[in-house]
Amino acid sequence: MILIFRFFTKISTCHGAKKKKIEHVKEDTYRRILCSKFNIGFKLPKVDTCATCDELNNLIQANKENQAVWKDLKIKLEPNQRRAAAMQDDLKLETKDAKLNHNKLVISFDLQQTLPTPLLTVGQAFYLRKAWTYNLGVHNCSDG
Repeated sequence: MILIFRFFTKISTCHGAKKKKIEHVKEDTYRRILCSKFNIGFKLPKVDTCATCDELNNLIQANKENQAVWKDLKIKLEPNQRRAAAMQDDLKLETKDAKLNHNKLVISFDLQQTLPTPLLTVGQAFYLRKAWTYNLGVHNCSDG
């Protein structure tokens, strides 16, 4: 968020804001406008979970009373969670190795939350919109 704000102030300065004696809005005002008017939030990303984990966790919560079913579901969930943890460990290990070995590059891709375009809340228009914005994040893990 702070980088966006700095970019905003730099751009407005380049376009003559100081010559025209236009004062920049404060960062908290900038944040409030982006969050309320443009539905842009600034917070730590939530952890993505896979459909299998979500389904099994929901079934586990729903079957707390039935110990046999509950235990069977927990057993099914465990290998999936181990596999996910192993992938995270591999990414950390490869990233650490790439920082030491400059001939190696580690890149990760993240399909972030889809955003409805345009942002409308009016009843009929809300249900008729068909455009969504997909944000594909490409991260160079080697740079840190």
